Order: sequence, then structure tokens, then C-alpha cells
Amino acid sequence: MGSLTNDLYSTVENEVEACARAQIDRKPAQKFAIGSRVCVKRSNGDKSFGYVKEYNEKTRVYKLELATGTLDKFDEAAIEKKPAQRFANGSRVLFVERGSEDKSFGYVKEYNEETQVYKVELDIPTGPPVIALILYTVTNIVRSIIDYQDNQNAEYHTFVNLQAARLSILTIFGAFLTVYALSAMSRVVIPYNLVVPFVELAYRDITCTDRDAFWTAFNASFKSFNASCHALPNCGYASFESLCQAVQYAPMVQAESVDIFKVLLFNCVAWVLGSLLVFGTGRASLKNGYAQLLSKHMLVAMVLGLGQSMSAFYSLMRLSLLVPKLGLPRPAAYFDKTGLMSLELPLYCYGNTCTYYDFGGTIIVHVLIVVAFNFDFLKKYASAIGAGDQAAIKKLKEKMRKEKIWNEEIQKYECKWSDEAPYFYFIPATFVKECDDKRLPPMQVLDDDEILEKIQIRLVDAFEQAEKEARMAKEKVAAEKAAAEKVAAEKVAAEKVAVEKAVKGIDIGKGIDESTQSDEKEAAEKAPAEVAVAKKENQGINKALTGRGITFKIKDILVVSHRWEENGRPDVNGAQLQAIKEYLKEHPEIKWVWFDYSSMPQKIGRIDTRSKEERAEFQLMLECITNLYLTAQVLILLDGSYASRFWTLTEAWCSMQTATKDGLKNSISSTEDADFTGSDVKVGSRCTIKHIHTADDKHDVHGLIDKVSKKTAAEMVSHLEKPDVLVTNAKDKETMLPKILKYDEEVTQRFKKPQSDQSPSQPNSGKPSPKKAQVAPSDSGKKSRVAPSEDSTGDVTAFNDQ
Repeated sequence: MGSLTNDLYSTVENEVEACARAQIDRKPAQKFAIGSRVCVKRSNGDKSFGYVKEYNEKTRVYKLELATGTLDKFDEAAIEKKPAQRFANGSRVLFVERGSEDKSFGYVKEYNEETQVYKVELDIPTGPPVIALILYTVTNIVRSIIDYQDNQNAEYHTFVNLQAARLSILTIFGAFLTVYALSAMSRVVIPYNLVVPFVELAYRDITCTDRDAFWTAFNASFKSFNASCHALPNCGYASFESLCQAVQYAPMVQAESVDIFKVLLFNCVAWVLGSLLVFGTGRASLKNGYAQLLSKHMLVAMVLGLGQSMSAFYSLMRLSLLVPKLGLPRPAAYFDKTGLMSLELPLYCYGNTCTYYDFGGTIIVHVLIVVAFNFDFLKKYASAIGAGDQAAIKKLKEKMRKEKIWNEEIQKYECKWSDEAPYFYFIPATFVKECDDKRLPPMQVLDDDEILEKIQIRLVDAFEQAEKEARMAKEKVAAEKAAAEKVAAEKVAAEKVAVEKAVKGIDIGKGIDESTQSDEKEAAEKAPAEVAVAKKENQGINKALTGRGITFKIKDILVVSHRWEENGRPDVNGAQLQAIKEYLKEHPEIKWVWFDYSSMPQKIGRIDTRSKEERAEFQLMLECITNLYLTAQVLILLDGSYASRFWTLTEAWCSMQTATKDGLKNSISSTEDADFTGSDVKVGSRCTIKHIHTADDKHDVHGLIDKVSKKTAAEMVSHLEKPDVLVTNAKDKETMLPKILKYDEEVTQRFKKPQSDQSPSQPNSGKPSPKKAQVAPSDSGKKSRVAPSEDSTGDVTAFNDQ
């Protein structure tokens, strides 16, 4: 019976257990644990994040606390478990960039739970860029100083010795002042992080006799500045009296620190700006009467500097009064009444607020002084940033061709630029002769000093003048040759007659008299020929260009062809300027000089600081500059590398051509036609060759004449396209070679241009005078010869490469 009961009980228990197991299996388990972070997707597509607060097993509904703080119920199907944020905000992580495997450290700033993307703030070192900027600035300053001192024919070591002496004096003075100030601080020692709260406490009208009031004010002051010194006994001082004494003298210690900083900073800035940036780089020069010092930004800088010098002098005087007081401080017992410390402070401006404005104002004023001193350079760099691309320059060039401006001289509107009558900037020959610098200054410097003369040249007149000059020169040579041959023949005949008479016993003295008469006859016959040629020449030229009371001759202009010896410095040791001076001394008829470095707005330095207008003007003049080499007097400064460069060879070929109505003709038919009698070599009527550096007559001069003088345009193109003819920008060859082939046709068309009512080119006298804008005529014609491609105009100057 008992066994049956047990079996029945066991059977029922098993059935109950099986039933319970079946019920549990049918109930889904809770998918999201209480407190877990989940994402909810609503029916409208919006997503929200929250935490699981409750779970109803019967309805299988979760109650969530959303990020907004509200509680809401959601079905399990609407809930999604997002991966937990692995890296907490603010944690330091290592970031590895995919692909490059570059590694960087940083801090987690944000985490997007939906996209599971971290926003990391990487550690970007600012030290190297700042150091690079400082080194670049220092390098440019040193380079400018070296260039200026070298250009002034001054010994660079002399300048260095002078600056070393000045710097030594400033260093000795600074060291003495620092030791003098620190010696006083040894009696009242205050850690730098406690100066500000101590100064604040000193102005709470405390005494050293009421300790309770002192500690109450002390704790309040340190709490407001979030300081931790109050946790130490007497804030680390040996006694309460030492602490109270340090608090009382804190304003003095703070003022002394500021004063010594102001004096040392002023001395340093004054030396850098004055000795190095202003006088060392030539910004202030006696040659221009220190004109740049009178510019607006320099006047502002000098006024600020004067104010800062007065502030530094005040600090020096106050420092001299503070040091003795700090060297012999009063004991703490002296300060038994409030306000006694104010009687000890010399002069004024104490406390955190005044010190803040004094210290901060000093920094700001010094920064303003530096900015004001360099305002012109900063302005150029800023304008270069917004100078625009080549497309903007091209649009500006077209605008200059169409823009009308009023011409006061002829009382009419004319185009700002005309390809038929372009303008160029020329240096007066008198200035070049009297220039005592080592090399000619760049165009920007001459323009600021109002040395350059802006002259407009009507090309049709220039070509006609050049042709007449060449024709008159040939006629003159032919007349002189014919007269010389005639006189020589008559002299030979007279000598023959004299010999015959001498043999026959006729008076020899009479023969000598006849020989003398023959020489006089030679001179008499030669002089009329020269006068006739000169008269014909002057008549032809004067008739070609006269207007507004001034006669202008294209032969009055000298165009210099030279090789740039270094990037940014065409004339390193001044040999080119010396050669130009020698030429001008031998040719006083020259009134104007065109030297690309000094006559066109050049790119100076690695950064192009020219404005859009300057770059557009540069390119417009560059497109027409070939006309000067085809018409004006040309001086070739031949060095050992001149004949291997693309642009110099092009210039030399143009100078040895004669522009005629039938196109370009060689000025000489053979090398023997060149004049080698003098120190310089004359090729035709316009080209003169001076050899400099390692070049000589036998190899270099003869070689250059043989290489280019007898070539046609097609032969010259064939020579220039060879790979051993070097050019800085290879695209210049691609652009220029097709244009050289069209020179004959363009010159012929130039002579066919009808004479219009355009006024001829008219400069002022050779005396240096302020720059005057000659206005171009209204109608613009076909473009003249085009120089280097627009992509390269910022790298090299007109027809030149290094």
C-alpha cells in the first residue's frame, strides 16, 4: 500500500513538473536586462536611446527611461540593442589611420550611438610649425640684412661687430638689472603661484596682530582663487609673522616682477626693430632722406614706441625704488593697523587689476608696434592671398584694355592699356650714373621712391624710327668709307707726283706743302659728308616724332640684355651695374634705361606679394617687351653662360635684327662686319656687347655673333628648340617658338598701320622726376610679340631666366 502511494505521488509529481516545464518553454525569456542601454525605433522612423526600467512578462512590454527623462512603454520588436560605448568620453586613445597605418594619440570627445562612430581630438603638435615659422622669419631677416649691407658696399662683418657690441651692452645691462632685482626678492620669498592670492589678501585691510581676522580673510581669499596652500601650517612659512609679512609685501613683489619684465622686453624689441629691421635691412636709409620713416604706419609705430619707452622708463624708476624697500622689509609687528602698507608703496599701479592691465597692455602695445613696423609687408602678403588665379589676372588684363581714363594733356578719354601704344617704366640715365649702390634696386623700391618714369611708346613710330636709324647709320658708314677711299686715292696720287718731282730735282718743300694741302683737302671733303648725313638723319628722325613741344627718339632708350646670376638677384656682385655705367659714360645721348629687374614689378622672394594689378601689368608689358629689343639700343652683358640660355639668345637675336617694311633683316651679313675696334663690340646700329666675368672677345663674343646674327627666324627657332638651350620653364619654349616664326609677318603689319591722331611718345627730360602716368590711346590693335607663357610670368622676368 505504501509502495502504491509512493508510485502515485511520484507519477503526479512528474506530471506537474512536465507541465511546468512546458509552460516555461512557451514563455519567451527577457531579452533586454534591467538597466541596459537600448535603442527604440518608432513607427515614424525616429530613433531614441534610453535605459530599461521594467519588464512585464505577461505582456512582454518594456518600460524605458528615455534620454529626455520620460518613461514610455515599447514592444520588444521596437527595441534594438546597440553595442555599448567602448571608450568613455575623455579617455586617451591611439588612433590608427586605415591604409597608411599612421598612428596618432588623442582624446575621445563624442560617441554617436546610432552610427557607432567616435569623434576624437588628435594631438597635433604645434611646436614644429611654430619653430619653422620662426626660423623662416629669422632667415628672411638675416638674408635681407646681408643683401642690403652688401648692396651698400659695406663689410658685413663690420655690421655684425656693431650689432654684437650693442647686444653685449644690452645683455650686460639686463643681467645686472635681473641680479639687482632678484637680490631683493631673497628677503621676501613668495612662490609664483601664491602671488595673486597674496596680493588679493593684502588689499583686504588685514593686520598682523588680529590673527582670527587674518585667517578668516586668508581662507576666503584662497577659496576664491581655488588655492590649496591654506591646508598647510602657515602656508609653508616658518611662522605666522613670516606669512603675514609676505602677504603685506606681495604687491611690491608683483610690481617688481612686472617692471623687470617690461624693461627687458623693451630693450629686446627696440634692438630687433631698430637696429635690425629698420636700419639693418635698409628700410630707413639716408639716401632717400629716411622717407619711409615718414609713412603713416611708421609714424604710428614710432608714436607707440615713444609711449612704450615712457612706460619702460617709469618701470625702471619704480624698480629702483622697490628694490631697497624689499631688501630691508619691515617686520610683521609694524603692520598693526590697516592701510600702513599703502604708505610703503612708491608711485602707483599696484594690485591684480592694475598689474593685469599694465602687463597685458605692454604685450599688446609691443605686438601693435611690430605689426605697424611691418604693415607694408603684411599688406603685401595679405593681398597676395587674395590675388586670385590666372583666370582672374586674364580678366583684369582685358579690363585694362577696355577701361577708359581721362587724359588731362589731350583732354579726352583713352584706354588704360593699348597693345599698339604700350607703356613701360624707365630709369633715368642720370640716376643710373649716380647710383652708388652695389646693384640696381628692384622696381618696387624705385617706384616707392618715385624714381621711375612711365613712358608710353607708340610702336608704329618706334619701328619707323628704328628703320631710319639703321638706314642713316648705313649711309653714314658708306659716305665715310667713300670719302676715305677718295682721300686715300688722292693721297697716293699726290705722293706719287711728289716722288716723281723729287727724282727730277724739283723743290721737295713744295711737294711737302702739297701733301699737307692734300690732308686738309681730305678733312674738308670728309666733313661735309658727315654734316650732310647728320643733317639728313636729324631731319628724318625729328620729322618722324614731334608733338606737344618734345622730340622723342627711340635711340634715347637703352635696353639691357643680361642673365640672372641667382634666383631673385640678377647682379650678385655689381658687375652688371658697373658695365651699364661705363656704357652710359661713353654714350651721353642715352636718357632712359630699361633693366627688367628694376623696370617691371618683379616677384621678390619665395612668396609672390604682388597685387593682381601688378601681375596683370607685368604680363601686359611682357607681351610687348620684344618690341623694345627690336627697336631701341641694346646692351648685351655677356657672361660665360649667356649663350646657353633660351631668353638671352632670343634677346640677342632680336637686337641684331633690323625691322623693315619687308620684315626682319640681319643687321650684318657676316661676323667681320661687326666693329671690334673699341673695348666694346658693336653689331649693326643698335647692339653693343660688353663681356663680363669669365667671357672674352675671342671665344664668347665671336661665338655669340656667329650663333645668332645671321640666322633667319626659322633658323633661330631650330636652334632654340635644341635640348641644350636651357630654360627655367619648359612651357616657355612651347609658347615662344611658334611666335618667333611670325615675327616677319607681324613687323610687316606693324609698318602698314596707318598714322592716326595718336600722340607720339613723349617723356620728360632725363632728370629724375616723379612717376607720371601716360595714358594709352583709345583704339587697341593686334597683339605684339608675346613673351613667356602666362603660367611662368611669375617665375622669371622679361626674356630672362637664371
